[in-house]
Amino acid sequence: MNYKAVLVALATMAMGLTSYAQTSTNAGETKTKVQKQNKVEGDLDNEITNAKLRAESGSKSKFSSSISATYSGGSISDPGSKDRKNLLGGSNVEQVRFSGRVSGRYRFTKNTSMTAGIGMNIVQPFHSAQEELGQNDYGDKTEVSNPNVAVSHYRRVNNWMLQAGGGVTVITAEKTRLAGYQANPYLTGTALYDFKNGFNVGMLLAVDTLVLNRNASRANPDFEFGWHPFVEYAFNDTFNFRTIWNFGVAHSSGEVPGQNRWTNTGMRQSFGLGIAATRDIFLYPNFQIPTRNFYADFESDRTTVGISATINVF
Repeated sequence: MNYKAVLVALATMAMGLTSYAQTSTNAGETKTKVQKQNKVEGDLDNEITNAKLRAESGSKSKFSSSISATYSGGSISDPGSKDRKNLLGGSNVEQVRFSGRVSGRYRFTKNTSMTAGIGMNIVQPFHSAQEELGQNDYGDKTEVSNPNVAVSHYRRVNNWMLQAGGGVTVITAEKTRLAGYQANPYLTGTALYDFKNGFNVGMLLAVDTLVLNRNASRANPDFEFGWHPFVEYAFNDTFNFRTIWNFGVAHSSGEVPGQNRWTNTGMRQSFGLGIAATRDIFLYPNFQIPTRNFYADFESDRTTVGISATINVF
């Protein structure tokens, strides 16, 4: 197995964090002064008590960085496979891959922050070659791409924990760029109700506008809307069970002028164990199943597995 690309990426992150840590570990008074300057007034944790939402809100410091990472693997019956099932059907393309994003964060207030970052994608990170990928084939196995800037706001209103955000991603990934995509302005929103007995229920909404160049196929989606209801149960401060359903629609203008069309982007459900290693480190090993025809398509080899991580530093 080829771990070189993953190790290089992790080593690069580690060296950056180590360099910062060394410059910020001056003795006594200087360190205390820097820490005070890097704080904002108030404590968001008094409002956001959900472990996943807390980690996604970022570090409570004025200046910090965030790392989000996802490994999308094979099926339950063969999690180490180099191939990943397409649970959504249609023209959706999925790859066994490691994807991540490193972002710097500036916190205006305890509730509102801005991030700017860059993404990374490694196709089949634990396999020596991209064999028989077909339509999933990439010219480069490893790619750093898709810079992004975003703003997010988190707050609590009575028993509701709320998130609203938006941003713009500039598309630089080679294959996506070749398909005609240039940018992705988006909006997100989450509403989560806390029953204060361990149970949380909520809804995640996502709106994506996909900017195409003039030569792109008009059959390519130019707008997507997704709604994702979810249920969580917290066993304790560290572990929680989470399941989320993914529903959505996509719009394309069609090859013929005036032939606008909407399509269902497919349905699937995810089950996972949330692990809050610390306030700023949240892990989510999970598996997904198709939900078409009331789960009629469910089989162990028609599943996918994965793990995601959110890590905030400083």
